[in-house]
Amino acid sequence: MTKPPSSSEYGPRGPVELTEPIINSPYDEPPHHWHIEEGKLPEKRAGRRPASYFFRVPERAARGRRGKVQITLFEETEKGQEYLLEPANLIRRRLAEWRQRDYAGARS
Repeated sequence: MTKPPSSSEYGPRGPVELTEPIINSPYDEPPHHWHIEEGKLPEKRAGRRPASYFFRVPERAARGRRGKVQITLFEETEKGQEYLLEPANLIRRRLAEWRQRDYAGARS
């Protein structure tokens, strides 16, 4: 079983590294994933992590008077808003269903 780093392996901005970050086969649907949050130990969770990305407006993108307001809204340490990648998640669900049907319709 893969263990996350101990709290002594944390730097000022979160975990330094996982001792064994790769926990899945590249050929099978992932049975586990790492759930990582800043300031907490990484947690090994069951299932596949949803496909998503984080978007944050950089401070330098603001110009003029509005820039000062945005600086207070978007701090450097903020991870931003998470957006799910629905097409990728739909493909993953359909692929899992196809695997459960023993690859019905596939030819060798």
